[in-house]
Amino acid sequence: MSCGRFPLSGLLRRLWFCLLAFAAAAALAAEPRLAEEPGAEPLRIGVLAYRGVERARQEWQPHADYLGEKLAPQRFRIVPLTLAEFAPAIAARRIDLVITNTGHYVELEVGGAISRIATMRVSGPEGPVDRFGGTAIARSDRADMNGYADLRGKRLAVPDTKGFGGWQVHLREARAAGLDLERDLSEVLELQAQDKVVAAVLAGRVDAGLVRSDLVESMAAAGKIDLATLKVPGFARARSTNCFKLDTPSLLLTSMK
Repeated sequence: MSCGRFPLSGLLRRLWFCLLAFAAAAALAAEPRLAEEPGAEPLRIGVLAYRGVERARQEWQPHADYLGEKLAPQRFRIVPLTLAEFAPAIAARRIDLVITNTGHYVELEVGGAISRIATMRVSGPEGPVDRFGGTAIARSDRADMNGYADLRGKRLAVPDTKGFGGWQVHLREARAAGLDLERDLSEVLELQAQDKVVAAVLAGRVDAGLVRSDLVESMAAAGKIDLATLKVPGFARARSTNCFKLDTPSLLLTSMK
């Protein structure tokens, strides 16, 4: 189910912290009032909460703490957002910086909303990872779920129909199997978090789910699920879609235009 994503090495994580500090300092230089006004509001960093709000806070709060330490007295606040929440937050200027993935960044940049100021590529054992895909999952006891075609007339859980690994990369694969994901299902539930998709599948609330290619292994490694309870219908390999080569890094720190 993975396209080769592995935890960041200590060196890469330290470099990312340094980039964050540099980018935040640049943002403060562009908006001197943020640093000069006594009791100024924290600089707000919007992060894509693809695994839920609490997980996003746990993952990114150390970054905010680091920035607050290095750029005192300026304070920083993490603002977890779903894909659907980002555009309104940017339009209303409720966030000052954005950390998101490649596909979402391209969408926002094309819309003229943001510009890139720092990037990070996730590290694997053979160097930076530059491929990404998606996985279709069903409960292992569902003998009737053996491929995309079996989803016809069924209930499907996804994080968001604007998402890359949890929706867009599956469209072509499903179409090749004779299924139109946008027309041939009885219902598509958008749960706004990848972990919730897995939970819905395991609980039997839906017939199948679509998630990003590295999620199931990450949850199993954390002891949250047993891989034996899930299957990837109709595929000998562990992922459902092809892995797409990314020409830009996996995570991007951007500023508002």
